[in-house]
Amino acid sequence: AFLGYAFYASGYFLAQSQGIQVEQFNYGLWPPFAGIFFGTIGEGRIINGPVWFVMALFWTFLLGYIINTHVRNDALKWITVLLISGLGLAVADRHTLPFSGVAALSALVFFQAGYWFKNNDPLRALGNDKRWLIFALLFAISLFSQINGFVGFGEGIVGNPAWFLLFAFVGTAMVVLLVQLVDQHCGWLAFVGRYSLSIMLIHMLIIKSVKVLLTGALGTSMQVIDNDVGLGLLVFGLASVMLLPAIFVMERYLPYTLGKRPAAPKPSLATP
Repeated sequence: AFLGYAFYASGYFLAQSQGIQVEQFNYGLWPPFAGIFFGTIGEGRIINGPVWFVMALFWTFLLGYIINTHVRNDALKWITVLLISGLGLAVADRHTLPFSGVAALSALVFFQAGYWFKNNDPLRALGNDKRWLIFALLFAISLFSQINGFVGFGEGIVGNPAWFLLFAFVGTAMVVLLVQLVDQHCGWLAFVGRYSLSIMLIHMLIIKSVKVLLTGALGTSMQVIDNDVGLGLLVFGLASVMLLPAIFVMERYLPYTLGKRPAAPKPSLATP
């Protein structure tokens, strides 16, 4: 969160020193700083958008850990989880809580379902034919997801809570089934998973930086880039390439920014 604000502040002062008027800096310095602690996507107080997810993820994991550690009865665990998630869904669209609290509370039911699935996995005993059949059925159900209208979890927009939960679980189950069915072709996902936190935290800053560079190099506007398919693909390609060295630097030299400990030095193979 503070890294994103540092990007914003450096650009803000650079624009001020050169007398350049940039629309994105109209928020000033204090609202984006406050957004580190209390902000919702789209209101201008979160500079590095993906940070909302990290905040919510932290609180969801913390709640899940407390419940699964201190509540012994399985039924009571689920009752507690459903009450907390129900509270989150009830205040969605109405209130904004610190540290993406609405999303964190609402997501607890998905966390608990994933925890249960990890320990039980009812799909393990099914053959591939049955898995494809279930996948097709879930896909057919997902086609009706527009019944619930627009959903933006980060903004606290969930529509009808019942429809939201149904289609969210359907989509999640489809992803799990698909990965299980094509597991032998998903080895490249291991890289994404291993460095997912780095990718999530830095990718939007790099994308925005690439867009700024292109606006200067091509003499165009940010809006044109956002609405042009070709330029969008160019942004995607350049950002993907720039992500690699950025991830290397973060993982190798700044692991504490990810909550990781520095890697222990490898023992020397030299003999005395």
